[in-house]
Amino acid sequence: MQNPFLHWVAIFCGCILACVLMCPCCGKCYRRVPVNYILLVLFTLCVSYVVAGFCSYFEPVYVVCAAVTTMSMVVGLTMLACFMKEEQVGYCAGFAVALVFTLLPIIFFALIWPSKLLVIAIEGLLIVLFSIYIIIDTRLIMKKFTYDEYIIAAMMLY
Repeated sequence: MQNPFLHWVAIFCGCILACVLMCPCCGKCYRRVPVNYILLVLFTLCVSYVVAGFCSYFEPVYVVCAAVTTMSMVVGLTMLACFMKEEQVGYCAGFAVALVFTLLPIIFFALIWPSKLLVIAIEGLLIVLFSIYIIIDTRLIMKKFTYDEYIIAAMMLY
């Protein structure tokens, strides 16, 4: 909390590492075995530092609660994505687009007329939206990527 400059450095380095890992013009670093592990570890350390820095502003009980809830949600959504039919994923994508265009004006109105209930409603809808994106991304990873493209698949879920 005393060195916010380090957070900006970690964010900048994480963005650069993500671009290097995912950009096909960088020689497909995500397929070169020793390089991809090193870059992914460095990216994970940058992201972990940023998350730890943000978590330092909150009580530890809330951080643990959020971590356990997120882990439970991701495991459950991954299991759901494994057993979904293809047309159900299409419905999820349509629902996600509808939810995005519903949330945009609601967020705009919340900025003009702030309300605690409206903020809670927005947070709930955003959780539903990101849950849908986890399902869609997991299905995309299962269908599109080969066994050797595990690094880029992990980056998609980040």
